[in-house]
Amino acid sequence: MAQLVKKEFQLNIIYLIFIILFIPFSYVMDMPSTFIFIGAMLGFLFNAFYYDSKNHVNRLTASLPFRKKHVVLGKYVFFLIISAGFLLYLWLVDSIAHYGLPYLESQPLHWFLVLLIFASIAIMLSISIPIYYLIQSYMKAFFVQIVFLFSIAFGIVIIIANPFIQVNDSIIRFILDIIALQPVLIVVGFSFISLYLSYRLSTWIYIRKDII
Repeated sequence: MAQLVKKEFQLNIIYLIFIILFIPFSYVMDMPSTFIFIGAMLGFLFNAFYYDSKNHVNRLTASLPFRKKHVVLGKYVFFLIISAGFLLYLWLVDSIAHYGLPYLESQPLHWFLVLLIFASIAIMLSISIPIYYLIQSYMKAFFVQIVFLFSIAFGIVIIIANPFIQVNDSIIRFILDIIALQPVLIVVGFSFISLYLSYRLSTWIYIRKDII
């Protein structure tokens, strides 16, 4: 398992360094760093499967003494480490930037907003990773992923903004009351449950696909 995760870091080392340097630069330029972070995670996702395809990693791992579910798990562990690590890094840079750059218009990141960003990333990964395992071409998978994610986001905006679509207020209050009981536990728990279900689906797809 450790070797599989290490392989992911080695393949993405240049992109890792680029993002580490770019996030502080985005604050200096007063760019929306939260969206840049989400975009960076999409880049990690694309890179991971692009390098696998380019280097025929699936053929290599198939010849090694790794169970297929461990190959998939290695991907999820890598993305989890990257997401948590870079989110903490973003939080640190955000704190320093708001202390030293008085012209910033954005508000400092609150700890609960950081959790919500993590949950958003977890949902994005949970939806996207099975798509890459299902569709052999990483370019087609990337296109389907972007269309699917934007469709979900667009649908949510339409539901919220459309005055003709009424959402039962009691349902919203009920959900918010549940979250208010244990916000950290619920948000983190929901994130990990989403990733676990996604991992099981990706494993099911990967085990049943022929490696070309």
